[in-house]
Formats: sequence, C-alpha cells, structure tokens
Amino acid sequence: EIDEAVETVKNREEWRREYMTLALEMDKKWAEGKAEGKAEGKIEMLKELVQKGMLTIKDAAGMIGLSEESFRKQAML
Repeated sequence: EIDEAVETVKNREEWRREYMTLALEMDKKWAEGKAEGKAEGKIEMLKELVQKGMLTIKDAAGMIGLSEESFRKQAML
C-alpha cells in the first residue's frame, strides 16, 4: 500500500509543482536569513569598534552602506 501511495504522489504533476514551489521558497528564505545574519554580525563587529574608539560612527556606517542614523538604530547606539 505504501509503495502504491508513493507512486501515486510521484505521478501527480500538480503536487510535484507545489512541492518544487515550496522547495524554492524555502531556499529563498534560507538565503535571506543567512544574509541577514551576516549583516547583523557586521553591525555588531563595527559597533564594538565604535565603542572602543577605533572607528567613528560615520566610518562604520559607510563601511556597510548605511546612514549614520540607520547605523545608530541598528547598532542601538
């Protein structure tokens, strides 16, 4: 019965299309999450350098393409 059910699912084009759409969406969300994590890590690193007086807020913001105000908000300075 299980083999028959598996074959039925494999042969349903609509289900296959839905699965592929879901898989592509999951890949997209994973990539977005990965990029977001990298950006947060960069902000934290730059925040520490600003707090240690090694960088100005202007320089830190410029390194990641943010305005000073956006950098302050995201780094919670």
